[in-house]
Amino acid sequence: MPLGTWGDVLPFARLGRELRRRGHAVSMLACELFEPLARREGFEFLPLLDRDEYQRIFANPRLWHPRWAGITFLRDAVLPFMRRQYDVADHFFRAGERDVLVAPSQSLGARIAQERLGVSLVTVHLAPYMFRSAIASRKVSGVSLPDWFPPTMKRAMFRLADFCGDLSFGRDVNKFRAELGLPRVQQVFWEWWNSPQRIVALFPEWFAKPQADWPRRTVMAGFLPVDDARMISLDAGLESFLQSGSAPIVFTAGTAMAHGGRFFENSILTARALGKRAILLSQFGGQLPNDLPPGVIARDFVPLTVLLQRAAAIVHHGGIGTTAQSLAAAVPQLLVPMSFDQPDNAHRVECLGVGRSIGWRNYSRETASPLLDTLVHDAATQRRCREVALWCERTNAVRIACDQIEAAALVTEVTSPKTG
Repeated sequence: MPLGTWGDVLPFARLGRELRRRGHAVSMLACELFEPLARREGFEFLPLLDRDEYQRIFANPRLWHPRWAGITFLRDAVLPFMRRQYDVADHFFRAGERDVLVAPSQSLGARIAQERLGVSLVTVHLAPYMFRSAIASRKVSGVSLPDWFPPTMKRAMFRLADFCGDLSFGRDVNKFRAELGLPRVQQVFWEWWNSPQRIVALFPEWFAKPQADWPRRTVMAGFLPVDDARMISLDAGLESFLQSGSAPIVFTAGTAMAHGGRFFENSILTARALGKRAILLSQFGGQLPNDLPPGVIARDFVPLTVLLQRAAAIVHHGGIGTTAQSLAAAVPQLLVPMSFDQPDNAHRVECLGVGRSIGWRNYSRETASPLLDTLVHDAATQRRCREVALWCERTNAVRIACDQIEAAALVTEVTSPKTG
């Protein structure tokens, strides 16, 4: 039951492909936008929301605002679909044929189904941003509490945030729970929404070291390879472009970003200032100029697994899916984060020495050009990119994650933490 954009859904599809290979029946419960993907993988599919609902959610500019993104996502994309998620899970699991539900913590209906229906649940976290720690702080919209800040003070701030979250949004969850005869819960959006059985982190320890105050039931799997490069071919026009000159710079603001006109305008200027060719990726053509200059082409979607193998660098929003694929491709990254996990991912990429970052509002030809020029030509950065790419290959994240999902099917009784 994945929730979100292509970058959020593709890892679940990769897990489903492996589970099918192991002989399991797989059903995907997601936005109807992803039905072709599910059918192509051989999954049964049931829509949880339609294309119009999806587009309405992600067209809201507040969803990309550093201050309002989290609240907007909870209000527009999480809470309205909680009952629908539960109803679909109820329909599936009453037949007694499904063993495990796999979902992100934001799929609240999945967590309620685990309690009410007794199904096994595996919570999957794609990014370290989804783990809160009083020991090592996350980057939140470019700002974080320093690690030297006393843990007792951090925990006090967490309790205040939990109280506000429960008061403003948790009451909707508890109202629905009461209708189902379930007790009231607290810390809805940090403690409760995780499965009490298993949590799988789809990123490696070298990207985010697990902390002592993370849930003990967390298993670190690593980044998933979401595409098989050997089975993907590029369209003829793009293939011709790649063969006709030097390696281009890839620019993308994410598959769901509909407000990136300024980003792409500055990206074209940056590429021209560096004398580099460019590929612009956007599913919203209205963000791009009608006439692109020579050496610049646009596509709505291209699998990064193949494209990045032939790119000089990538400039992107910092989503965990794009970040992970860029690390695996050994390509330097310039990240332009907006909200959610993006600032935290950008900080970790910088710490690895394989990229730099610029705030979304500060991104321009003047700020981006010198950073990109250094990333493309610095030998130490190139060596570090190749080293990190080798790290990506050392862990079989698909096997580890699917082993955990299979093991969850053996759990017949669980308890729910933090109930009140």
